[in-house]
Amino acid sequence: MIRFFILILLFFSGLQINRVFAQAHPDSKAAEPPSLVKWIDFKTAFEANKKVPKPFLIDVYTDWCGWCKHMMKTTYSNPAIAEYINNYFYAVKYNAETKDTIYFKDSMYVNHGTGPRPIHDLAIQLLGNRQSYPTTVFMFNDLKNQAPIPGYLDEKQIEPVLLFFVEMVYMNCPYEDFNEYFQKAFIDTTKLNKKFPLKKYTFAEAEKLSKTAPRKWLININTEWCNSCRTMNKAVLTDTLIADYINKNYYYIDFNAQQKDSIRFLNYTYLYKETNGSMPVHELAPTLTGGSLVLPSLVVLDESMKRLDVVQRFLVPKMLNQVLHYYGDDAYKTKQWTEFRDKFYSQKK
Repeated sequence: MIRFFILILLFFSGLQINRVFAQAHPDSKAAEPPSLVKWIDFKTAFEANKKVPKPFLIDVYTDWCGWCKHMMKTTYSNPAIAEYINNYFYAVKYNAETKDTIYFKDSMYVNHGTGPRPIHDLAIQLLGNRQSYPTTVFMFNDLKNQAPIPGYLDEKQIEPVLLFFVEMVYMNCPYEDFNEYFQKAFIDTTKLNKKFPLKKYTFAEAEKLSKTAPRKWLININTEWCNSCRTMNKAVLTDTLIADYINKNYYYIDFNAQQKDSIRFLNYTYLYKETNGSMPVHELAPTLTGGSLVLPSLVVLDESMKRLDVVQRFLVPKMLNQVLHYYGDDAYKTKQWTEFRDKFYSQKK
């Protein structure tokens, strides 16, 4: 099975946002405005994460920072943004100049700073000696890595970042790549291929055609609420190079994992089933992926409709193009994926 090993830019050095380093905002002396985000402390977040793992969103602020207050008043008071954060993150509000002793993972942190604005030791560790307020620090579910993003983030800027962590897009690509296609899909749609030349088939149509004109299948398993799925559908699979190759070499099926219609596939009828305690999905979805459903998933079948691979999570066109050719050109029969991947674009020149 194909595995992608891509270095994550943990400190988002290329992220284009409005960075304000210790810059006062006109309302810097105003009282702390309320937000709709349900903020908790580190202790509560760590205890909760032991039972239900989620990524952390840490708002690092100071009492004198006007932009910190403005972000509370705007971004964190947006009902849709706040609801998303409350559902999918442990949101921690942390004063970088607090005098409190804080236990963070397995270590104790205090404020050893001096002067009128002493910096807490944990803030130094979280921000990597780059004191900028506000800074939004994201921590992955396993709490092993952190990604500080300095500066004020408005609603449009923070949305793709939230999706990047919740839907674990970072497993396959750096933020800059994902954001490029997110912007195409939802913000600047003028850059999309409006013709959408990708030919779609139903399971019944593809199975019938395979009897006389066998070719490989590409099944895109997604849902309406999966935003990285929607980004991939709108901005990646519509790429002309990608769509043309799929049309010539695959039967492409767009499969909503929550559709309620029964599906007949390989002499068996699969149904949509409501389940208790988990996300209800069509029973064909976990069958196609071998029991482990991650969204989005691209399932590759050979000409006899046997599964060759399941490629999980968001892919940019450059990566998807490699996968498509690896199986479409039958390279998988003679080459290991890593060998093929490393030489693919150099051989295309």
